[in-house]
Amino acid sequence: MSSVTESVLCGFQLAAKQQEALTHSWVAASLKLGAALPGSLLAVSVQRVGRLDAVLRCMEDEYASGAAAADVLQWAAEPLASLSEAWVGQVYEVLRLTSERKLLAESESLVQLAHDFRLLRIPMEKHEIAADRSLSSPLAMYRSPVREGDADYHYDKRDPLRAHIMPAGISQRGSVQWLAIDLKADEAQRWIERRGLSERVLKFLCAP
Repeated sequence: MSSVTESVLCGFQLAAKQQEALTHSWVAASLKLGAALPGSLLAVSVQRVGRLDAVLRCMEDEYASGAAAADVLQWAAEPLASLSEAWVGQVYEVLRLTSERKLLAESESLVQLAHDFRLLRIPMEKHEIAADRSLSSPLAMYRSPVREGDADYHYDKRDPLRAHIMPAGISQRGSVQWLAIDLKADEAQRWIERRGLSERVLKFLCAP
């Protein structure tokens, strides 16, 4: 029986082969962005993000197609969600650094990407709504689906015990997606898919 280390290593190696074109794109992106910050490990950070993206895409494809055994798929959602959240956090930091240090030319694509990653990262890691300081009054929240006995809850930015659980699910492509609250868009809610974010990040980083 393989060890956990061997199984994980095998998964990364298999994903790199199955997602060879994707891996090359991330390497190209890493060299471009890393060159903007010489003497750093930024290129390595981007390549690590890329390798994890390859693993996630393989898992997503297998989840969506049912290629993996049924007794495996029934347990796949939890590690898929955990790895997806880790990926979001890592890419968020890459984009934050890129924007703050002005490593690449400012563009609407970068601004919107950074905003969407922030909408996810804040609830995931800080358990609060992104940019909640902009709330002028407590925000009425509700559970979906509604359960009998639910009490009204108002999210108050002044409450040190405030918390927000961001709804999540899995898209038709097998990718984790989250229902984010965007206070800059009049408290609108919209689904943000991990795979869609990956495609947008690569498009931005690999643009000429």
